[in-house]
Amino acid sequence: MMNKFDLILKEENRRKKLAVGIIDDDQDAIDALAYFVELTDDFALVLSCTNAKEGLTLLRKLALDVLFLDIEMPQMNGLVFLAQLSEIKKVNKDVLNLQVVVCSAYEKFAFKTYDYKVADYLTKPVIWDRYLQSVTEVKQRLRTVSLNMLSESNECLLVSLRGGATLERLSFDDIIYAEAKDDRSWLWISATEYFDVSIPFKDVHNHLPKKNFVRVQRSFMVSLNHVKGMKGKEIMLRGTTQVIKRGEKGAFKTFEKWVQENLVFGVRKRFGVKREDKDDEKPENGDGENVGS
Repeated sequence: MMNKFDLILKEENRRKKLAVGIIDDDQDAIDALAYFVELTDDFALVLSCTNAKEGLTLLRKLALDVLFLDIEMPQMNGLVFLAQLSEIKKVNKDVLNLQVVVCSAYEKFAFKTYDYKVADYLTKPVIWDRYLQSVTEVKQRLRTVSLNMLSESNECLLVSLRGGATLERLSFDDIIYAEAKDDRSWLWISATEYFDVSIPFKDVHNHLPKKNFVRVQRSFMVSLNHVKGMKGKEIMLRGTTQVIKRGEKGAFKTFEKWVQENLVFGVRKRFGVKREDKDDEKPENGDGENVGS
């Protein structure tokens, strides 16, 4: 039987995760939106489909909160899909409050889609700022206003200790990195101290802000605010002596993209100290090797 703290955790898990689907006959458009979803707090992509008929069939049994829907598709266009969706909602209560965001290259369909009470209408190519506006509207429709929505300074984890007798606040800024441990996770706050929490590693992103925490290999996620530097595949973090190795190239694209977006070449010097070895001043590439060596 669940104690009250287990029930609180179960409710928090339910509140944190919003199941998201994308239906578009253009795979590139799906990939672009899937990347946005990956970076969105509380969102988990559970459906991506290039066939509208197939997507409609899946919705008869699938639980879904948010759907990004194209309009011009073969076999079944988005308007026909929306008309059929009202019937699906009658037989599947798990999509009863489904919020649909239409994504189309043409504005001419916008007026007609609002007959189906869609949450928003985005024109392609969808840009990040416009996507965020839409996400905010969707979240407000699906959830009551919380203190966390009013102020990000309220966001933290309250860790239940000693069988629920104690709750300890764990601020996101204090977490250096997260490590997978069987069906639990370790949240490290120093070189020797961590919280062992009952969150499976696959769900850690649903509890931590995705703008700060990024997976770098299968069993590790780091706080970007704590990244001190990198040498080859090794990542050095502030606040700990632990060195984490990056995963295989191409496997964790979000972290790699963050590195590339912020990469500049240079030399670290001390004021007033003359450098004799000119070779040491060659800039380094992203893998920690001297360029030109």
